This record gives sequence, C-alpha cells and structure tokens, in this order.
Amino acid sequence: MRDVVRKFLRFDCSTPEKEDNKRRQIVNLGAGFDTLFFWMQNNGLATQNVQYYELDFLPVFQRKVNALSKQKTLLQTIGKEDALQLNIQEGTLHSPQYNILPTDLRDINLVTKQLLENKFDTQIPTLFLSECVLIYMKPEHSQAIVKWIRNNLTTAFFSCYEQIRPNDAFGRVMVQNLERRGCALQGLEAFPDENAQVRRFLDEHWERAECYNMNIMYHKYIDSDDRRRIERLQMLDEWEEWNLINDHYCISWAMFNRNE
Repeated sequence: MRDVVRKFLRFDCSTPEKEDNKRRQIVNLGAGFDTLFFWMQNNGLATQNVQYYELDFLPVFQRKVNALSKQKTLLQTIGKEDALQLNIQEGTLHSPQYNILPTDLRDINLVTKQLLENKFDTQIPTLFLSECVLIYMKPEHSQAIVKWIRNNLTTAFFSCYEQIRPNDAFGRVMVQNLERRGCALQGLEAFPDENAQVRRFLDEHWERAECYNMNIMYHKYIDSDDRRRIERLQMLDEWEEWNLINDHYCISWAMFNRNE
C-alpha cells in the first residue's frame, strides 16, 4: 500500500487546459489504528498539498484519538496547537491536513456528509485505500462506495487488499475461523476471485481495474532484494503454507480520470 501511495502522489493528472497544482487527497477506509499518515510524514510525502482522511467506527476512533492525545510529540507533527482540534469522546481529530472521522461506511449518505463538511474536494485526484474492509461488508454497501466515487469524483484511484477463494479446502477453513471470531466475510460470495474483484469496479464504469493474488504480487512486483530481506526476517521454512495463504489474498486497483 505504501508503494501505491508513493506512485499516486507522483501521478500527473493535469491537462493543458487545467494545470493542477499537485493537490491530492487520500481516504483510508476502515483505517483503524493504521499509522500511514505518520509514515508519510517521515518520508516527506505529507506535504501541504495533501489532505488525508481516515474513516472507521466511533469506538475504534475513540481509542485511537485517546492514544494520540497522550503522544505530544506526534501531535506536534500533525499541526500547531491552535490549528489542532481533538475530541476523545467524539473520536475526532481535525488539522489542516489530517482528519479522523468516525462514521459508518455502510451509510454512504453519512460518509458523504462528513467528508464534505471537512473540506473534501470532489475535483481533486483522490486515492481510496481499503485493507480487509470491503470484504466484511454486504455487497450492496461496499458497491455503494465504489459507485459514489465514480459518480461524484473527477479523478480517483482505489487500492483494495482482501481475502479470496472461499470454496477450496484452505478457503473454507479460513472462512470458518473468521466466522467463529465474529468476523463474517459478507462480501466474499459476491467477490470470490480476481475476476470478480475486477468486475467490482468495471461494472460501475471505472476505466481500468486489475487484480492479482499475493503470490503473483510477491514474485512479480517486489524487488528481489526486498524478497530476500523479508525471507530472512520471517525465517520462511513452510513454503507450502506461505503459498497457500498468499493464494487466498489479493490486491486490486482501479482508476478513472475524467480529465483525459
């Protein structure tokens, strides 16, 4: 996902008629305790031209904002004290660049209202991130997000990481284990494989979409030096299990650009 963020921030969406000033937005769906914004800061990517939004349930963000409130050094990196609004009870954080917004992703009207009330601009190129989020939603709710983006934004990119292949032996065990923990994959039947993941976007008239399982991603898109480093760190000796797990997760990405 970090590579996706890097490439998105470098993507040129300007046209001869309208030269954009490199303004960008990132929306992290179901962000939880993700620290991506701080990684962006550490790597010089959270410039003044980037607006970053996190969306998740209220109880999650109450805990996150409470944790952040105790980290004065982190708060200072987010913004000056007089420009920073933090409310633990409401689970919100507002700053010139970074916004934590508690919401219910199943309610697209609520999500729309909250984004627009916090300076979200539908005319600015925007990247949406979803890591094991859409797959836990009913298809009608997840597709409402995909459809809203296509119908309302000028230029958008979407990167989605989630589970696939529920119908083989490994997949059935994966689904059962998650269900026992109260984590039903409500969208898996509708989007069970790479082709269905691509169709998720193309059926809503996104211009381009691709999807690969994590085995393909690992061997095709990760640098050989990085692979060696990962293998040393993880001490991978159960390659059959490693391949099985990777075969049941995928990354899909999609985009459209009305400026072209």
